Amino acid sequence: MSEMQKLGPGQGVLKLPQPDTDNVGSAYTQFFELACKSQKMVLSSQLAWAENAMAVQGLALGFAKANADANIGLMSELSHAGNLTDCLEIQARFARRQGDVLGKQAEKLGALMATTSNANGRGL
Repeated sequence: MSEMQKLGPGQGVLKLPQPDTDNVGSAYTQFFELACKSQKMVLSSQLAWAENAMAVQGLALGFAKANADANIGLMSELSHAGNLTDCLEIQARFARRQGDVLGKQAEKLGALMATTSNANGRGL
């Protein structure tokens, strides 16, 4: 039988390499910085969406108020009309004027929505 070799203290023990804590710490720092940066990007994108939505909503509400005021003006004019012909003329003028106004409002709202949509697309 073969003779067993006697091992001294620390001999024959599997030695694992020591972890490189400097590289691990550096990698964690880089990961943490990138995670923070990505959170900031998401937050700024969400803020941009919210700001743009508020701009569109504000414009639409302004148009709604202007249109309501125009209708109140129409009612006021109609209340002072002396006869049916006056009423028809008032309504015809209002329809022409309001048709132009609504067309311009639609153009402005569409342009703002396109602008904000493009801005939101770049922010992501």
